[in-house]
Amino acid sequence: MVKKIISFFVILIAFALGINAQSTSSRDEVGNVRSGSFGSQKVKVPFGFETNPPTHKSLKISRPFLSRKKTVPTVDGDGTTLYGEVAHSTLMDDQTDPENAIKWGLYSYKAQSGTDFTCKLMHKSICANGGGTYANGKLYFTSYNEGMDGNLAYLYFCVVDLSTMYMDKIALHSDYYTSISSDMTYDPVGNVIYSQAYPDDANTSTDYKYTLSTVNPATGIATKIAQLDRMSMIACDESGNLYGVRYKDGMFCSIEKQTASVKEIGLTGVSPKYNGSGTFDYKTGKLYWTTIERTTEQSGLYEINPQSGAASFITSYPNNEMVTCLYIPQEATNYKLGEITSFTADFSNTSATTGTVSITAPAKDAANNNITGDVTVLLYVDGSLYFSKSCAPGKTINEEVTLSKGAHVLEAVATHKTMGRTTKKKLDVWVGVDGPEAPANFKAIKLDDTRAKLTWDTPTIGAHGAAIKPALVYYSIYRNPGNELLTDEATDNEYIDKITNPSLRQYTYTIVPYYKNEAGVPASSNAVEFGSPLSIPYYEDFSTFDAFKTFIVYNANKDKGFWGWDQAAQCAKYQYDTFNAGDDWLISPALHLEGGMSYKLKFKARSDSPLYPESMEIRMADNPFISSFTTVLMEKTDFRHEEYKEYEVTIHAPETNNYYIGFHAVSAKGLYWLYLDDIEVTAGPKTGSPTAIADLEAKQALGGVQKAELSFTTPSTDMAGNVLTSIEKVNIYRDNSLIHTITNPAVGTKQTYTDNAPAQGYNTYKVTCVNGNGEGIPAEVKIWVGMDKPCAPTNVVQTTTDNKVAHLTWEAPLYGENGGTLNTNDLTYNIYDSKERLVKKGLKGTSYTDSEIDCSNGQQTLFYYVQAVSEAGEGDGAVSNFITYGEAYKNGFKESFANGEFTTSDWIISVIDPSPYNNEFYGRYWGTEHSKYDRGPVPEAQDGDNGMLIAYTDYIDVSSRLVSPRINVADMKNPVLNFWFYHYYSSSEDQYSHPKETMTVEVYKDGKYTEMLEKPILLINGNGWYNYSINLKNFVDKNDFQFAFKTHNFLSHDMHIDNITIEDVPSYDLAVASFNVPEKISAGSERELRLTVINKGVETADAYSVEFLCDGKVFKSVDADEPLTFAKEHTFTVVVAPTITEMGKIHTYSARIVFAKDENTVNNTTEEIRSGVPSNNLPVVNNLTLKKSDNGSTLVWDEPEEGAGNTVVTEGFESYGAFTITNMGDWKLVDVDKGYTYTIANSGSTTQDYDYPNAGEPMAFQVFNPSLINLNSKLWTPYLGNQMAVCFDSGNGVNNDDWMISPEVVGGTKVTFMAKSVTAQYGLEKMKFLYSVSDRETTSFRQMEDVIAVPADKWTKYTFTLPEDAKYFAINCVSENSYALLIDEITYESTEPMSLSLLGFNVYRDGEKVNDDLLEEGYYVDTNAPAGSHYYNVTTVYDKGESAFSNQVSTTTGIETVNNNSIAVYANQSTVHVKGGYGQQIRIYNALGQCFENKVINSDNFATTLTPGIYMVSVGSKTTKVVLK
Repeated sequence: MVKKIISFFVILIAFALGINAQSTSSRDEVGNVRSGSFGSQKVKVPFGFETNPPTHKSLKISRPFLSRKKTVPTVDGDGTTLYGEVAHSTLMDDQTDPENAIKWGLYSYKAQSGTDFTCKLMHKSICANGGGTYANGKLYFTSYNEGMDGNLAYLYFCVVDLSTMYMDKIALHSDYYTSISSDMTYDPVGNVIYSQAYPDDANTSTDYKYTLSTVNPATGIATKIAQLDRMSMIACDESGNLYGVRYKDGMFCSIEKQTASVKEIGLTGVSPKYNGSGTFDYKTGKLYWTTIERTTEQSGLYEINPQSGAASFITSYPNNEMVTCLYIPQEATNYKLGEITSFTADFSNTSATTGTVSITAPAKDAANNNITGDVTVLLYVDGSLYFSKSCAPGKTINEEVTLSKGAHVLEAVATHKTMGRTTKKKLDVWVGVDGPEAPANFKAIKLDDTRAKLTWDTPTIGAHGAAIKPALVYYSIYRNPGNELLTDEATDNEYIDKITNPSLRQYTYTIVPYYKNEAGVPASSNAVEFGSPLSIPYYEDFSTFDAFKTFIVYNANKDKGFWGWDQAAQCAKYQYDTFNAGDDWLISPALHLEGGMSYKLKFKARSDSPLYPESMEIRMADNPFISSFTTVLMEKTDFRHEEYKEYEVTIHAPETNNYYIGFHAVSAKGLYWLYLDDIEVTAGPKTGSPTAIADLEAKQALGGVQKAELSFTTPSTDMAGNVLTSIEKVNIYRDNSLIHTITNPAVGTKQTYTDNAPAQGYNTYKVTCVNGNGEGIPAEVKIWVGMDKPCAPTNVVQTTTDNKVAHLTWEAPLYGENGGTLNTNDLTYNIYDSKERLVKKGLKGTSYTDSEIDCSNGQQTLFYYVQAVSEAGEGDGAVSNFITYGEAYKNGFKESFANGEFTTSDWIISVIDPSPYNNEFYGRYWGTEHSKYDRGPVPEAQDGDNGMLIAYTDYIDVSSRLVSPRINVADMKNPVLNFWFYHYYSSSEDQYSHPKETMTVEVYKDGKYTEMLEKPILLINGNGWYNYSINLKNFVDKNDFQFAFKTHNFLSHDMHIDNITIEDVPSYDLAVASFNVPEKISAGSERELRLTVINKGVETADAYSVEFLCDGKVFKSVDADEPLTFAKEHTFTVVVAPTITEMGKIHTYSARIVFAKDENTVNNTTEEIRSGVPSNNLPVVNNLTLKKSDNGSTLVWDEPEEGAGNTVVTEGFESYGAFTITNMGDWKLVDVDKGYTYTIANSGSTTQDYDYPNAGEPMAFQVFNPSLINLNSKLWTPYLGNQMAVCFDSGNGVNNDDWMISPEVVGGTKVTFMAKSVTAQYGLEKMKFLYSVSDRETTSFRQMEDVIAVPADKWTKYTFTLPEDAKYFAINCVSENSYALLIDEITYESTEPMSLSLLGFNVYRDGEKVNDDLLEEGYYVDTNAPAGSHYYNVTTVYDKGESAFSNQVSTTTGIETVNNNSIAVYANQSTVHVKGGYGQQIRIYNALGQCFENKVINSDNFATTLTPGIYMVSVGSKTTKVVLK
């Protein structure tokens, strides 16, 4: 009984999670409020289509910052009707109007603006995503689908007869990647289909090299010609010239058909994405191209000028349709060129395979006028182009041609640029030695019971008319059936065959003549008979190969499908052929059957899988040759089961004879294996005996007595179908024992019988009818008699009124498990709980109260299992609902799953929609442990305690709940449920992410679940941990409740939840959620400080403001512009713009919330965050002097030494022209990949993109200034200043290979720089850091470390120490279809001092610039100074920027000198302190001579904070060296 309970609870609809239940897990949907940004989803498929694996629908990615590179001219289409296969449209994803949704299929549409796809020619359940073309009234294309394991789930070559719309599907082997095309085209000159096919290693290749191939229209198999750069489309014109549009750059090219060599014609101006298609209009010569423009991801139709390659835009498609197989139903008719005047071939030398072909080009056109200009002469061999040569009109081309031995078809055709082409001329040639003609008078004569004599005449001439030497002819001889080779070296004119098979067989023979190893024409003999037939009963289990060889195998269609022997399974097995349906026979030995008798044929059969249904028919004949099998024993039957099933067939022998049974495999092409075993033939009744009873019924007598009542109708016909005249008796058997006979019953009458002594349990009854021809076939029925085990009770309900005692009720079962008698009044019940406790045994009645629930160790969640018992035994049980008992958690709740342990209990898993495996509740659902089966990244715990809750996603489309322990919040004023949920971006790596992967949060009370969220939480919707809060006041009262996380999983990522709490929160409580301050802000640039405020109080907050502080003083106050509701956030920003006066200073920033109603002010103020204003390394003036006069203050200074020998360079890209991609000073930029690049979409613009120079162009790096295009996004903010270097990704299947190479540097020194991925949504950017010891060629660089994946959440500093012999370094972007790599603040030591151009000087009074124009000399008189004391500084302006302040001078006088011994100068971390320096002049310089302080001290306790480094501090006449940290 215990085992039964355990088995039951494994498949129970809910499970209990105890404190130690670490191996189970749960996921739910949560939160009505969240913080963070939102993303979108993307799926990746290797071959140019973005599709969901189960279908061919795209989940199109709207990359947040993409737009069209540039536009091409627009033309008015001429309205030509085009045809194409729609492989995707946005309406396919919209199921709101499924009847009118665009579906896969063939459509026609007009080449004009505003076209649509309303003309549906054909719909089908297959997508033409493999490319295709029109040819000779038929449409050819491939369709494939990749499974979740990355392998091809199916691959079909499809042929549509456009006159009937009948489609033939040819299943190709899943390894035939080269038969998947991105586009096809038809060459009307060569009558050849060309395809751009995937490479042999398409499932592992990363170089995006495709192949030009020809396609066999009968089989779909592609034959490779040569490697070809990926094309968006390929198309042949009427003269057979092949063109294409290169995928990576939109270059229009001509393609040489024999070598796949490419000649560039010109750029289309369009950057294509995914697979496109193209077609020429033979009437107008126009080339149409359908594609998706990469940067906008908008599909449409273009016209290409074949002479220039330039494209013109005709129309966009209304629902972003992706069109393949573009075509115009047309045939080539331009035959203005005259005919080829001579076409000969000489292969008379049979000892060689090389001959001479001579073709004379036409000299005149079809109107007999002389033509000018070269003629192209083409030779095709067996349908493939052999050569193409240009010559003058009328010239003869003589070429040696080498072919394989055998028959070949040569075709010659000529083309002309303006005259079209000629018709084809054809020659049939034989190359090499000719095989003999068929031997005449081939006869078989039976000599005795074991020998046959074969005779024939010797051939005297070749099969194709060539001379042969008869004396050198030899023969191979085969015996049929079975095509068994008897000899392959017969040389005379007779052969004796010895027969060893004792089974009766008729044999024929085939003879094949050979001459010089070349096979000739075979001949067949007459039939001869040997052996003895097998008797009945007959049985064959194929346990040995010799047993299998007693059967005859015929491969009637001579393909790769055949019957064989499976040694492992010891059975006969038919194996599929990829391209042909089955037509394969397995024929038994001869069986001797008596006329007038029936026989029973039994056999077992199965298929390999229900996915591959096999088919077979069974026929019978009196000889073993397949043309004789006309008697059908079993019609064509499908086998869709992978387990053996036994089949039974009745055989009627028309007369006494020897018969063969033929098992005819007729499975569809491209399926798998059909298994056949245990063939048995046994004798049955005579055919004149009565047929079986058709309506035999048996039932237990009413009242529960031990009796069985039988009823049936006697038959009216015999087994041969003739009318019966009488029946002598009816025999009734129980379990094979005769228990009753009815004599002389009337034909076709109803009969009954009551069995008064059946056994308790199952009884099997058989009834037969007997006439003068014997006993007929029995009818059989099986029933249960007597008392039965009960079925499970129904409607088992558990309730409680005090959470301590369980009340159970149920309804009694009405039926027995086996349909037997059940006395409900005598039933008793056994009750078990989910802890495997026997609650009650032998209970009478249908209710029970359990008062023995043990909650001493905490809450207990219980299900009850109620099992009915009769005198026949225990029946099945039924389960109740669950209830959690024990004291509820009060005054708050917390569960963080620290170290993977539950600290609260009981948690309950409730499976809503189970895994698809047999519809059972199998698999992982919820738990706290990660394993190798987890899907998606494994995050760190939100609260750092090494534990979190996990909702596993092991299976597709699974829903489950995790229900919490019981909780009571009656004593809480404002109870709030908080938890953290982990979100993911959908990136190119997330191949199977699903937009409906969701979680909700419910409250459970009174046996009902109520959702607490306005809408579900999407898993693929952000990146990282996000906090959610729910106001429980809206959903619960003073009674106990439970909450539940409910998940809907789609095999994407596991879901993660952490840090669950229920807290009593204030009514009003605004709190700081985050405060973001840049680490550094350059003088002259602007940056935002961002304060995010969250409302943690349950009441709406209004009339509040925030204050921003710098160095402890409020510099900006901002009033809230709208109320803030519970759990919502609002972000305030303020712009900070340091001036030149602050260079070298460090500020501390903070912020605080001002809200009068706030009940908790502890969380209203941020911490103080330091932010520096970095100084530059430009030379400064350090000898500024001041002299006062009646005219004003005269300032005099010297020009600083330019560069001062400084070789340390910090490159911030501020001095270069914004958006340049070529002029970046001494840096060398190399764009190896040459791909067009992503640009930035502007959702607020009517053009949907940001317009800036070089947007979308092929480039390496670009100097990027977001402020100049009003791009106010923190993603695009430079690390310092206003500009940075950006490497945009190429995407579109082209990986980045972009270089930024330094000027010459000092070896052995450090290089530092800041880098950032603009976003992680499409994957992180990747880069390499390299160095060269010789030159700046990319091939000279050596990689220092592994490829670096650059974080996106913040700027990251990278430091490298160059080798001693290094001369240059390089940053190489190698991203793979992500977005943009940002680089800033590169610091290195140059071999040359800094090169500077002095532009002038600026003078500052009291920190404000006083000159309007740059001063050219070191002299300035300030005549406009207000009265009072002032201080002055001077800056130097260079081509690379403005220097820091000079030393400071002041108009203050009368300061008395103090004793230097009373002045104390010291450092504390990054702050300089001066004690006792009141009234003294202080000057602070760094190691480069830059002055950071130059003023009079106005306090005895002076302090200033600077960036870390070494400084010289001069106070009065005392100078002190300090080191700041």
